[in-house]
Amino acid sequence: MILTGAPILVVKLADIGDAVLSLPAIQAIRSAYPANRIDVLTTSVGAHVYRLSPAVDQVITLEKHRFDRVRGLFSPRGALELGRLSVRLRTAGYGAVILLHHLTTSFGALKFRELARVTGAPVRVGLDNGRGSFLTHRAIDYGFGALPEWQYGLRVVEEIGAASTGEPPVLDIPSGSAAAAERLLDTSGVENGYAVLHTEVGEFSPARSWHHDRFAEVAHTIVEQAGRSVLLVGTERDSISGSPLMNVSGVVNLLGMTDFAELCAIVAGADLVVGCDSAVAHLAGALGCPGIALFGPTNVDAWKPYGAGVAVRESEDVPSGPLIALHSGIPCSPCIYTGYRLGRPGGCPARTCMSSLDAGTVSRIALRILEDRSVTNNHDNRTG
Repeated sequence: MILTGAPILVVKLADIGDAVLSLPAIQAIRSAYPANRIDVLTTSVGAHVYRLSPAVDQVITLEKHRFDRVRGLFSPRGALELGRLSVRLRTAGYGAVILLHHLTTSFGALKFRELARVTGAPVRVGLDNGRGSFLTHRAIDYGFGALPEWQYGLRVVEEIGAASTGEPPVLDIPSGSAAAAERLLDTSGVENGYAVLHTEVGEFSPARSWHHDRFAEVAHTIVEQAGRSVLLVGTERDSISGSPLMNVSGVVNLLGMTDFAELCAIVAGADLVVGCDSAVAHLAGALGCPGIALFGPTNVDAWKPYGAGVAVRESEDVPSGPLIALHSGIPCSPCIYTGYRLGRPGGCPARTCMSSLDAGTVSRIALRILEDRSVTNNHDNRTG
């Protein structure tokens, strides 16, 4: 179908990783409709990603967590915020609303139905798993992991004629942010290349976390055998004062020292990123940085970073690409977002899927990636 010149609203109430994975779909809309304004409705966290996307014209924020329960919808504060948002969306004159969400629960489907309704948009596009009767254009939802999340996004926007040739996510880092990141590296004494470690996993599923002593072992290996500094990145709330990471020579603590754009600049310049299924691993996918993303309870087939190959811990057949999504392969993993269900965000008490990922395997893959990186850089230097 062909849309008129009316603005388009994309709805993705996301954290960093989900926002990054939605960018190929939004970029496809921009390519198909270069003259249309594209707005994104997201969370205050996801807004950091969309503000660096050249495909997005305007970012509108909604604190999703306030409306994850019925009482949030009908609280005085919730009602006021929703009322203001409804007026803003209704008066914007959207020609289409694009929902980049699975309709996982009945309550969630109701929320998105009402959100689409208040926009007044005549075209409502999204995934349908049987709860999408309010949509005018539907892409089939085959369940979590049947397709990677970024490909599901492309399936949705194909319904409005926005085909894609598979362009990777694009983040436009301001020159001032890149310069600030460079100054931070200089003052921190970082030279001769570096690796990035990110230990945070966010509040949704702490079960995704990996032991700090294993991160410390990987960091020690990178410093001693690959000769790189190791930068710890993340927010100030990631308290690691008592962590063994702080005792590894060559580790530089940058927690809380960057804003989002500066963090992107640091990741873009890294030789390697190692982290769990969380924000920085997905930034590595967007910025073309080699890395290892550690998966346990979450669905690796659904949420692997863009461009990542999937590897199982016990297999010697590790993908040769620079970005690896590593998981244990145990039968009970994943237990979050499987089929059409939410699953168990808290994981199980044993959390075997993460504890079975040993530091030796991660270190071996990290050294292989860094060696490949060095060979490529040396070849580029000789031929350049």
